[in-house]
Amino acid sequence: MSRLAEELNGILGEGELSEASEVDIGELSLRKQKELKAIGKALGLHPDMIFDGIHGYVVNMSPSHGSNRFSRAQLAAVLAVKSVRWLEDNGGDVSVGF
Repeated sequence: MSRLAEELNGILGEGELSEASEVDIGELSLRKQKELKAIGKALGLHPDMIFDGIHGYVVNMSPSHGSNRFSRAQLAAVLAVKSVRWLEDNGGDVSVGF
C-alpha cells in the first residue's frame, strides 16, 4: 500500500485528520539523518521526537542544560543545513522544520 493510501486509510478509518505521524530516526533517509545530526550538533540539543507530515519533517529537541540562547555561529551552522525551513523556541524545547 502506498504511503498516501495508508494516510488516507488512517484518516478515513479514524474519522479525524492527522497532520503528522511520529517516526524513529532509523526510518529517515541517510541524508535526513545526517541533516538531523548536524542540526542537533549545531544547537547542542538532542532530538526527542520526529514527525513526518505533509510539509516535511519536524523535530522537537531538548537542551542538555536549561538555556535556549544560540550564538551567531550556532545559527549559521543550522542555516547551513539547506533543508531547514524554520526554528521555534517552545519555552523549553526547540522545534525545527526541515
